[in-house]
Amino acid sequence: MKFHVSQLGLFDVSRKKGPLLSETLTPKDARYTMSNHERRFLKDAKQWWPTVSWRRYAPISILVHKDLGPSVWYAPFYCVKAKLVIVLDTRDAFPYTVSGRNAALYAEHGYTVLYFSEDLAVDSDPSGWTALLTLVGARL
Repeated sequence: MKFHVSQLGLFDVSRKKGPLLSETLTPKDARYTMSNHERRFLKDAKQWWPTVSWRRYAPISILVHKDLGPSVWYAPFYCVKAKLVIVLDTRDAFPYTVSGRNAALYAEHGYTVLYFSEDLAVDSDPSGWTALLTLVGARL
């Protein structure tokens, strides 16, 4: 039996669009709701690198154990051309995100993971945000 997500209680009926941030999100829901850092990164990325396309919460499949098959995690920002994964925030509502602590494992499969979740005290420091974008640009 299929249910519409609004029937499952994931959406606040008083809002026009989007799930409640306190609920567990699906990848599709995570693509449509952005944190302030994600929104800022996407806006700045379009200005800094207008020809680079970013996939939001794209599935990244890696083979961790040969017997168990591939493991799928989701990249908040993924550049296919450069195999670059950007993680800006840890979202408790979406626990299936690529983790920075597994960067070596992703590197074995050709991915580069830039994990800024703990370093984002750059809101009040514009030079810190510029340094973050410069680091991303160096990997593209």
